[in-house]
This record gives sequence, structure tokens and C-alpha cells, in this order.
Amino acid sequence: MHQDYLLIVRSRGIPERLVILRHAVRPAVLSVLTYMAPQFAIVVSSTFLIENTFSIRGLGTVMTQGALASEQFYSNLFNSGVMPAPGMIGLYGPTLALPIAILYVLGFMVMVLNFAVDFLYYWIDPRMRAES
Repeated sequence: MHQDYLLIVRSRGIPERLVILRHAVRPAVLSVLTYMAPQFAIVVSSTFLIENTFSIRGLGTVMTQGALASEQFYSNLFNSGVMPAPGMIGLYGPTLALPIAILYVLGFMVMVLNFAVDFLYYWIDPRMRAES
């Protein structure tokens, strides 16, 4: 709050509230946005671990149960000695579709969040507008 550029803005007679909101918060928000965007992916992946550790029902439990059921299915299928006909089993098997769909949705959410952060950068930082 005692940077030179803030002292210059204050010397122009701009009210302290505007000095804080327009000239001090904007540069600080950029670093917060840079930090918070990847944290979303970390929080989501940690919830999978916490759900499985504490047996909480959620997306992590569904993904784990789907993967384990698929493993059990293929283990039983190939240990029986009978090989399925080509095309009888889908590419991912019967139960991996749901975990893969969840990963696609979460990946899409991360992409949308990164797009939102890029848009907020453009909106907050005037240097981004000047370069384009």
C-alpha cells in the first residue's frame, strides 16, 4: 500500500477507496487468479482421495467402483479361458464408461475455468487489452 504509483495516485486527490479498488486490488487479483485456477483441479482430485479414504459417497467412489468392477469383469473373462469375439466388448468395457465420462466432464470444467481466468485477465489488466 506504500508503493510509489499509489502515492502518485493519492497525490492527484483521488479518494482512498478508489485508490484501493482501482490501483491496488487489480494487480493483486491477477496473482490470486493465477494461483486459484489450478487449485480447482487439485481440490477435485483430492476429493476423490478423501471420498475413498473415508467411504463418503461421491464421484470419487463412483469412479473407483467402476474401475474395480471393470477390472473384476476382465479378470473373470480372461481367467475363464474363453476369449470374447471381436466387437463383443466395447473399447473400454462395460463399466469404464461412467468413470471416463466423469473425467471428461471434470476436464471440461477445468478448461472452462481456465478460459474464464483468461477472460478475467483481459478484463482486469489493461496491458492485455493494449497488446491485442
